[in-house]
Amino acid sequence: MSNLYAKYNSNCNNIESYYQNLVTLTKNHFYVGSTNEWILDNYYLVVEHKNTLKKAIKEDKKLKVLLEANTNIYNVLLEIFDKHNYNIDSNLLIRELNKYQEENDAYFTFGTIKVIPIIIVMIIVENLNKLCVKKDKKQQDVYRVNSLISKIENDIISGKEVNLKEYISIDDYILNHPTYLYHLNANLKEFGEKSIDVFEELNTYLSENNIDLKEVINKEHLQSIEDNLLVSNLFNNLRLVTKLEVTYLYDKLSKTEKLLSTDLIYKSMTKESKELYRHQIEVNTKGKDEYKYVLDIINKKEKTNKELADYIFKKRNYTLTFRVYLSLFIILTLAISFLISSYLLDYKILAFILLLVPVSEVVKEMLNKIFMLIYRPKTLPKLDFSKGIPKEHATMVVIPTIVKDTKKIDDMFEALEKYYLSNKSPNLFFTLLGDCKESDKKEIEVDQEIANYGLKKCQELNTKYNKDLFYFIYRRRMFNDKEGKFLGYERKRGGLLHFNKLLLGKLTKEEKDKYIYVENVSELKTKIKYVITLDTDTELVLNTAEQLVGIMAHPSNKPILNNAKTKVISGYGLIQPKVSLDIESTNKSVYSQLIAGIGGFDIYSTIVPSFYQDVFGEGSFVGKGIYNVEIFDTVIGDRWPENLILSHDLLEGNYIRCGYASDVELIDDFPGEFLVDMSRQHRWARGDVQILGWLGSKVKGRTREKIKNPLNGIEKFKIFDNLRRMLLNISYLLLILISFFKGDSFWTFITIITIVSLPILFYLKEIFNIKKKTMSSFSHYDSLMYGTRALVSRLYINFITIPYMAYMHLNAAAKSLYRMFISHKNLLNWITAEDAAKMIDRHLFSYIKQFKANYLAVIIIIIGIVFNPENLLVGIIIIVSFLLAPYLLWLISSSEENDDVLS
Repeated sequence: MSNLYAKYNSNCNNIESYYQNLVTLTKNHFYVGSTNEWILDNYYLVVEHKNTLKKAIKEDKKLKVLLEANTNIYNVLLEIFDKHNYNIDSNLLIRELNKYQEENDAYFTFGTIKVIPIIIVMIIVENLNKLCVKKDKKQQDVYRVNSLISKIENDIISGKEVNLKEYISIDDYILNHPTYLYHLNANLKEFGEKSIDVFEELNTYLSENNIDLKEVINKEHLQSIEDNLLVSNLFNNLRLVTKLEVTYLYDKLSKTEKLLSTDLIYKSMTKESKELYRHQIEVNTKGKDEYKYVLDIINKKEKTNKELADYIFKKRNYTLTFRVYLSLFIILTLAISFLISSYLLDYKILAFILLLVPVSEVVKEMLNKIFMLIYRPKTLPKLDFSKGIPKEHATMVVIPTIVKDTKKIDDMFEALEKYYLSNKSPNLFFTLLGDCKESDKKEIEVDQEIANYGLKKCQELNTKYNKDLFYFIYRRRMFNDKEGKFLGYERKRGGLLHFNKLLLGKLTKEEKDKYIYVENVSELKTKIKYVITLDTDTELVLNTAEQLVGIMAHPSNKPILNNAKTKVISGYGLIQPKVSLDIESTNKSVYSQLIAGIGGFDIYSTIVPSFYQDVFGEGSFVGKGIYNVEIFDTVIGDRWPENLILSHDLLEGNYIRCGYASDVELIDDFPGEFLVDMSRQHRWARGDVQILGWLGSKVKGRTREKIKNPLNGIEKFKIFDNLRRMLLNISYLLLILISFFKGDSFWTFITIITIVSLPILFYLKEIFNIKKKTMSSFSHYDSLMYGTRALVSRLYINFITIPYMAYMHLNAAAKSLYRMFISHKNLLNWITAEDAAKMIDRHLFSYIKQFKANYLAVIIIIIGIVFNPENLLVGIIIIVSFLLAPYLLWLISSSEENDDVLS
């Protein structure tokens, strides 16, 4: 079949040459005929199919093998198309193929059906090429006649005596080329009486050879009509193939598909999820009978409570995979650090310790790449709820946020209304979970206004759509002696805990009065099974809700608790969709464009966005996703200690097991200013430190008693990895500073640059591979150079902010540790990103004040240079870079002229 693909390419190339010839003729005002006009007008379809197939084969190396394994279908399809003179529609095609299966007691496998559209294209192109070859031969005859007539006309114009017998040789060539005869006859008539003798001689010669000129002319007319019909059918079939979906063919042709569809779960899945099953069945049935394999599974399933997936997909040993990964991570980090430290510094032990964290980053990125090559990404199966979310899977969309005034209510309900309009479905509801702002008083004047306005807004929207869709909660303040303020219980985490209990009917009247100022969620009669939680700056894009619910509802993803009901051990109680960035937000400034890219770049997992999911079977929660309300409340509703957990997302994902849905997308915002970004990173760092207790075998319970830590090694590694990354810039800075006192600054500088840039180079390689497949040569390299420029700029920003980032992470760690073990206060200290942005001073002087760590690093480097003057050149470069940092960060945070500043 590889020969068939080569033949297909050859046919395409021949058609292209013929097409180019036709273009030249038409430019020279040469009439090419109606059949050729069809080719001129529709040639683009040949190009589209050729490019599509070329791309498909490049992306799926197994496609050629699949084509080779199904050569028989080529002849079957060819016979069908020849039989109907290529006048085929999808219904006729299905009838003929099913007829073939019945008459031959055969069935088409998934692999066979998958290549049917490709083979149809090959057959059409082959016959189109034959037609082009035939038309080209006819065109040669037209050239001959035109050349002859042109010569005669030129002689007439020049006054030469014309005897047509001298120009026209009536021989075997004419007899065997009806097209020549046809055009010769038509053109000779234009010469009037001068052509009478030639016509007489021509008719005499034709009669002697039993050829009737009128019959030749009629046959040529008929042939032209047939060619027109054929060429129209061929191009119409190329259009048909474009619309012919493989999933439609599976449904209509595959006996295996019909058998699978007897399973209600399979029948209810999305077409993408069904394809996951089909692909795995293809893998499992190499050398086996596909239909019998599935029939055997169906029979087994009927005798047990298992699902189809339990038989089709093999269970992976994630624990073993993690142990291999962790062992390689530790061994390689220690070995490489030891090797480098032997050459860089006199104090090898110190160098070894300082290199551990930077080397571990490189090792981790390399291992991630290797493991992702072994374990290819797979999407989670989902049920198809495109026609509406069933009542038993009723879902609430909620935005938890601090509500300070009625404007916030307007903004949030405007967003919720937009989400409703883009995710219209029965049994989908929307709630604004309003938290009160912290205060020195239990109640403030604006509370009642907020409460009344929120309920009024709900009523307006519900009246507008004549449905009870929108709901509002406003929480009361509780005095928190650790914070010294009145605030909502446990802030956002506490809000969601109370919200869950409210949905489940687990809040008593006394508890409602105690924790909630006002709410109307209790009026909802439908039992809510899932909650989609969003941040204020997260967008629920078109049809995302039904997809998320579809994943949660699929039996393969059903969460299973351990015996103690302290953790989900299989399935998923929570699904984290892909979080992409809003294009507008990434263009707020040069800073956002450099750090976040052009949109669609996952800021939470930069290099391998689904690494934990694809390799270890569970993702990481970043605060926006869908969860099972009952599971959430059972596992962590009353599990964790108060006044400790600031960043609860990662722990929630670990406890109720988070799945990552790489094919479902939410759109998020990104700060345009460096200091705003650093403010939230400082908060994240504090949160990471405050959950370090979950690295041990025992953790604090609700009343701070010691209980068994249910987290497994993978989940503990996620916590550890966050803490490890906090030490990166601290290690970089110490290596730089120490090197100036030890005279090894050059090698350390090279080492640091290499370590910092390696992750970016990995990303550059990914971009290079992706773009090379989809872009033309010139535009690809032009775009790549711009991307390289941005990446180099990003690398430089990473370098000049090393002291700042080191101090920021040290500050976050010190604050958290002090509050955890000494003061036991302010552990929940937190402000919204919106408030953080308002508090930032945007003047250059403010940026200069923030970079004290850079100036301290400069002073130490200068002292080092005094002791080691040979480091002067490298020292000057670093000093200038560190001193320029605040100005450059201020410049790119405030500039809207992205291209100019970047260049």
